[in-house]
Amino acid sequence: MIKISTDIYPKYKISKGVITCKEYDDLIFSYLNYISTGYGIPRYFYNNTKITGSVSFQVLTHVYSPGLTSTFYNCTGITGVSFPNLTVIGNESMYEGFYNCTGITGTVAFPKVTSIGNSAMYECFYNCTGITSVSFNALTSIGSQGLMYAFRGCTNITSASFPNLTSIGSSGFNSALSNTNITTISFPKLTTVGNMGLSNAFNGCSRLTEIHFRADAQSVISGTSGYNNNFRAPSATIYFDL
Repeated sequence: MIKISTDIYPKYKISKGVITCKEYDDLIFSYLNYISTGYGIPRYFYNNTKITGSVSFQVLTHVYSPGLTSTFYNCTGITGVSFPNLTVIGNESMYEGFYNCTGITGTVAFPKVTSIGNSAMYECFYNCTGITSVSFNALTSIGSQGLMYAFRGCTNITSASFPNLTSIGSSGFNSALSNTNITTISFPKLTTVGNMGLSNAFNGCSRLTEIHFRADAQSVISGTSGYNNNFRAPSATIYFDL
């Protein structure tokens, strides 16, 4: 368990729950490896437009509430984020974490994350218009509202990868990629979808033409809310061919 202290962050001063940066380029959290329930840095850099460069959590493996809730909300100078070793995103732990960080560009990847908890990434990257792709290559499960609105309004996203996702909880993917510019998406291992799990998932994705699922999941997917309108993708066709 790591509790936030000046010993962990010698470059920052903590006063009454607020971190004040001494330098603004490339925030590197080199020692924070585990954020337990009840700990974290929520809202610490909230609306701080002076932060520039990338944000890297080099050794962080688990994050739980309040964790990174609204930590970088509206930090429009941030250009990239990195979580190379993160495996678990707990309930409500990255809620609005990078909301409206319009300076983030390129790919946002979570290469080792296997589970996303309830409301864990609700509106996490909402309106981050510079992101071009998202990747969750190890992710297997999403809890209730786990990715709800997570990438909504990220208008430059053209691809999203969830190759090992097997389970989506209630409203887990609701509006997750709405108003993005993806053209095709596949869920090759998805077999379980909760109530409204994919509802409105692709609302406003006018360029999306193909949504692919595994063949033996047709009865599950076709019975979920939003299936009859292609999960709100106006030009998409759903295929069960994986």
